[in-house]
Amino acid sequence: MPRVLYFISMDYKLTINRDEFLSALRLIKRVSKARPSQKALLTLEAESLHMELDDMAVTVKAQGSWPGKANVNAGFILVMAKVPPSGDPVEIVADDHTLRIGTSTTGCTWITKSVIP
Repeated sequence: MPRVLYFISMDYKLTINRDEFLSALRLIKRVSKARPSQKALLTLEAESLHMELDDMAVTVKAQGSWPGKANVNAGFILVMAKVPPSGDPVEIVADDHTLRIGTSTTGCTWITKSVIP
C-alpha cells in the first residue's frame, strides 16, 4: 500500500489597530534609511509587533498568534509606509513562504521560535 504524506502549512495572524500601525509606518517613512534589498524581521513579543529594519525598529500593539519571525525584504515594509493598507484592524498573515499585510503580499522566510537562537 503506498504511503501518503501530508504537508501542513500553518498560518499565523495578527490584528493591529489601524491608527497605531499607521503611526509606526509614518515613523519608518520619516526615519529609516534602509535599502529595499535589505531584510526586515517581524516578531511578536509581549503582545507587540516588532518591525526591525537594518537601521531601526518600531513596536505596535498586536493580537494574535505569531510563534516565530517573518523575514522579508525591507522594500515591502517601506512600500507599506508609503501606501498603507486599508481596513481596521489591519491584518498581518504569514505562512512558511508568504507574508500579507492588508491585501499586499510578499515572499517571506518563516523562522519558528524553536530554532531561533
